[in-house]
Amino acid sequence: MCGCDRGRPAPSASIYTLAPIKLPASTSAIGMEFTLIPAGKFAMGEGVDAQEVTLTKPFQMGVHEVTQAQYEKVMGVKPSKNKGADNPVENVSWADAVMYCRRLSHLPAEKAAGNVYRLPTEAEWEYACRAGTKTKYGFGENDSWLGDYAWFDENSGYKTHPVGIKLPNDWGLHDMHGNVLELCQDWYGEYPSGAATDPTGPTSGSMRVFRGGSFGNLAAACRSANRFEGGSNKRSLSIGFRVAMSPSSQTNNPTPITLPESADSIGMKFKLIPTGTFTMGEGDEAHNVTLTKPFQMGVREVTQEQYEKVMGVNPSICFDPTSAIIYGHSVNPADSITWDDASAFCRRLSALPAEKAAGNVYRLPTEAEWEFCCRAGTTTDYSFGDDRSVLGQYAWFHANSEKTTHPSIEYSSDSRKPNAWGLYDMHGNVWEWCQDWHGKYPRGSVRDPTGPTSGSRRVLRGGSWGDSAEYLRSAFRGRDEPSSRRYVIGFRVVLISSGK
Repeated sequence: MCGCDRGRPAPSASIYTLAPIKLPASTSAIGMEFTLIPAGKFAMGEGVDAQEVTLTKPFQMGVHEVTQAQYEKVMGVKPSKNKGADNPVENVSWADAVMYCRRLSHLPAEKAAGNVYRLPTEAEWEYACRAGTKTKYGFGENDSWLGDYAWFDENSGYKTHPVGIKLPNDWGLHDMHGNVLELCQDWYGEYPSGAATDPTGPTSGSMRVFRGGSFGNLAAACRSANRFEGGSNKRSLSIGFRVAMSPSSQTNNPTPITLPESADSIGMKFKLIPTGTFTMGEGDEAHNVTLTKPFQMGVREVTQEQYEKVMGVNPSICFDPTSAIIYGHSVNPADSITWDDASAFCRRLSALPAEKAAGNVYRLPTEAEWEFCCRAGTTTDYSFGDDRSVLGQYAWFHANSEKTTHPSIEYSSDSRKPNAWGLYDMHGNVWEWCQDWHGKYPRGSVRDPTGPTSGSRRVLRGGSWGDSAEYLRSAFRGRDEPSSRRYVIGFRVVLISSGK
């Protein structure tokens, strides 16, 4: 489990918000420097793992680890724990780093030039670190010299330091040893036997490769050949990255995603929800709502696997390696999803060939649709009644979640019970975005409400793994900015057929 133990946020708090940003025109505009690394042959690894590797294409390697200032200018957030504009960015996941590279590649000047930014392969990383050497470090064998080239446990004060202070290796690259561990493109696995040409690692796996050692590691961990492994969603104050750049004709970038044919092909299931009238809200805000059109509601929250197949990235923080091993992918609900992300997912889903041909349109549910589905014909605090003592049978919340999300899949023994209409996790697991702006309910009875026409925050419903029982009530309303990215927020989708 991910162990997302970061304290239980208030329902409307914004923990990790992506504010609107003005992107730079190019990488040079944010001070990124690169060195051309020539094609060549070298001995990769050490001991029984040593193998001959040939890299047939030159590439450009970042002279420095990506700094906090550079990351913020592209991503709009400051995730690092050890603050400093020129310090390497840290507390980022492999998925975060991949997203950063994609954004760099789409900057106007970079796109015009055909430059593609990516994480280096593990082979490229070690080749660049060695810089023609065969020794323990890029500068030789002597451990006593490491302090001249690296921030590690003996000189770092257990924190990061501004990039570029220590001596570079012979190819002009700084901090290849120490400061932060650096993410590589590859899945972690055993090296292939025999010589290899342009290796990119295993085709699948559960762990990614980290290289270089960090400010908290012993000298031995900073060796040129030393390998670390960690999950794609792992974040730590010792993990950062640097980027490689290739012309689009020479990139080792992972193949662009192949979109699925349909929602059904990625395992999305829906329930037909009938028209009806119900009492929405509670107390003084209770009012009658009539929904005049049937619709189909997602049986479950969108999973990380489904999100990645459509969007090409998995921004989620909560990750269950056990379910990934059992099912071959992450069946936990997607988390750390903004309202804008969720809306983009719906648009892409609607544009899939089979969906477009069928006239199917996917969107977020309105707040009224969401509560109607959650209540499933009830008027009680929860869809199963008023007795909070049985909430754990239907929901993952702070009392039973172990501070993480849980699998959202029908054949998992980890699933909670569905409500009377067959919908799972309407209470807990992750907060779910609704289509509406947040605002006061209208007075009196209403038909097919869609909320205010404008606002500053969108509606969230259902509560999460980190919340107490009161926040999981059918009528409880959360809210947050559309750009808010929090590890307790996900979504489910509604399907409307246009009748083609």
